[in-house]
Amino acid sequence: MRPSKKKYLIAIVEPERKTAALLKNILSSERRYIAVYESAGRFIESLKFRIPQALITDTELPDIGGKDLVMVMRNNPKTAKIVIIAVSSKKQSGPLEAAEGLDSGADEYFSIPFDRDVFSLRFDSLAGRQARMNASDDRSEDECRRWVLDNLEIDIHSRTVFVDGKEIKLTALEFDILVFFARNKNRVVTRKHLIDAVWINRMNANLRAVDKRIEILRAKLGRFGSRIETVFGIGYVFR
Repeated sequence: MRPSKKKYLIAIVEPERKTAALLKNILSSERRYIAVYESAGRFIESLKFRIPQALITDTELPDIGGKDLVMVMRNNPKTAKIVIIAVSSKKQSGPLEAAEGLDSGADEYFSIPFDRDVFSLRFDSLAGRQARMNASDDRSEDECRRWVLDNLEIDIHSRTVFVDGKEIKLTALEFDILVFFARNKNRVVTRKHLIDAVWINRMNANLRAVDKRIEILRAKLGRFGSRIETVFGIGYVFR
């Protein structure tokens, strides 16, 4: 049976049946349709028929790495802006694996076992932000849709960023951070202010999380990354 077009489609790519069942149980609701795939290949094949609004993928898959799958999604214009959460069942998963998961383009990373309530809240916040951003794009006819700073271009309507004419793939959170900086150009922004403005679920945000996201964003922006300057003991300023 095909999912209703009105339902929020979540794709779970998870080879372990118990983990897939757990994720499905956490995310299930009347307004959502959840499709489970045992491999990245089967999931990618399904994209011919419908694009999901969200993807939950294990980092360990039988055909390609989950992090590679995330990068494939981010590099595809049709799937670049979907919510993506990476989960890892590796026994020794730690900060390094989490950083790699975020570097690949995931919006969030969880190590199994995780707190069900925290996972559910974090997913809801990401999905909520996604919906608000889509609605905002539809309503913002009178709002400036594009910033051009030298050869750095930020398009609000299409949620795309170009550096020297080349599109840079950003996660939803990274894009929101960059837009916030652009709107507050030359103003010092504290980490707390950034959390309040961009992180929907503040319970899962901390100063280290902010610094890590800024580090990743700087790297993706290349030579323009230096525009995001650290103000010691306070936060950041975008020049």
